[in-house]
Amino acid sequence: MADELRRSAGPEHDELVALVAATAPEGPAALRSLWERLESEYGHDAASRAWQEGLASSDIGQT
Repeated sequence: MADELRRSAGPEHDELVALVAATAPEGPAALRSLWERLESEYGHDAASRAWQEGLASSDIGQT
């Protein structure tokens, strides 16, 4: 199911995941700002999927 969602989201989803992962080390304020932007631009569901995958693949998700 997760692979299916990833495929349907396309390359844009991968870019959002990478953006979340890259922003994670910048701290809570940067993440909060990014979340607000993603949610307003892409909707809650798409932002949430990218958010979860991005944090899981970041250093934060590896601890």
